[in-house]
Amino acid sequence: HNPEIYERSPRLGGNLIPGGAPKFKEDDHALADWYTYELNRLNVPIHLNKEVTKEFILQSDADVVIMATGSNPKIF
Repeated sequence: HNPEIYERSPRLGGNLIPGGAPKFKEDDHALADWYTYELNRLNVPIHLNKEVTKEFILQSDADVVIMATGSNPKIF
């Protein structure tokens, strides 16, 4: 397999980034950094600031597309 990561934002991590803002949750940022490190170590191409559209997917000639659309944080 030759996976590639396309991320709409300028950094991998999604809601781990704002979720890791409180001092006691700094491990969330460490986890996001570890994912980025591992993907780079494995030579997985990471495309930041890239929104994937239906047209992009159809033109990609990919065998499989896994699309993670993110999550909505719970606010109490």
